[in-house]
Amino acid sequence: MTAAAETVDLRPKIVTGKYLIFSIGQRSYGICLQKVREIIRQQEITPIPQMPEFILGVINLRGKMLPVMDLRRRLGCMDNKKTESTCIIIAKLKSSSAETFEMGFIVDAAQEVVFISRNDLDDAPGFNSDVDSKAMLAVATIKGVPKTLLDIETLVEPQVKQLFNPEQAAKS
Repeated sequence: MTAAAETVDLRPKIVTGKYLIFSIGQRSYGICLQKVREIIRQQEITPIPQMPEFILGVINLRGKMLPVMDLRRRLGCMDNKKTESTCIIIAKLKSSSAETFEMGFIVDAAQEVVFISRNDLDDAPGFNSDVDSKAMLAVATIKGVPKTLLDIETLVEPQVKQLFNPEQAAKS
C-alpha cells in the first residue's frame, strides 16, 4: 500500500448543492443552505459571562433564546464595524448529544444563494488561512471570485456546543 493510499481525509465530505454566500471584511464565505434556517437583522444581544470572546451572548428570537457567535472574530477579522448590511444567520446545528439546536452567526452581509457544482470546487488550501483548516471544505470559484466554503458545525467547538445542549438545559 502506498503512502498516498493510507492518507485519511478527516474533513467532512464536500457536498455540491446550494450554499449561502456571505461576506466578512473583503472576503466571501459560504455555508450549506440546508443548515440555514433564516437570516435576520442584527438585534440586541444579551452578554453571557465567561464565554469565548467570539460568543457574544444570546438573542431572543420569537421567545426562544439562541446563542450568537461573531464569525468575524471567530475567523480572525477584528474589524467589527456594524453597517446596514450586518446580519445574523440562524443555522441549525447538532449539539454534543446529537440533538439539534439553533445558533446565530453575525456576518457583514448575506450576499446570495448559489448552486456549487463539482467543477466550481478546489481543495481547501492548507496554508496562509484565516480559518481553522478543519472547518474549510473547499474554495469555490463563482463568477471568477473565490469563495471559501465552511463547515459551520466544525467552527463551533464541542465545548461550546455542550454549553448550549438543549437536553442539558431541559434538565436544569
